[in-house]
Amino acid sequence: LHHVDLHKAVLEVHRVLKPGGLAVFSDPLDYNPLIKVYDRFASSGLRSDDERRLNMNDLKTMRSVFRKVNWIGTDVTALVLFLLYFLYLKFFGKVRLNWYESVQEGYKLVNLYTIFNKADGLLPKTVQLLGWRVVIGCRK
Repeated sequence: LHHVDLHKAVLEVHRVLKPGGLAVFSDPLDYNPLIKVYDRFASSGLRSDDERRLNMNDLKTMRSVFRKVNWIGTDVTALVLFLLYFLYLKFFGKVRLNWYESVQEGYKLVNLYTIFNKADGLLPKTVQLLGWRVVIGCRK
């Protein structure tokens, strides 16, 4: 959704869903200041011109179309894991062009990442807004 006209896309998804159908989206969130700093300095060439992060107004748009909308912020506590791993790679000179690529090579951290993400579900919604991503479920 972060690459398209959200309102048009939501209307189209609503149109093609069966009554009671569920649509699930996973998109980046716009509220973490550290991610904004990262975007300015470390993600050059990784973003397309039409890309943007989702915010609460986008959730309101979805609520205006769907019967029920639930969301959870993810990658809140895992950001700490990513930062520590990035610093480790930086220290040993193994950082690639961006830390996202470096983390993608860190599959040995998948189990730890899963634990961190489960912890995110226990956080208050206001804290979840600081996550890297949001998972949204929309019921027709």
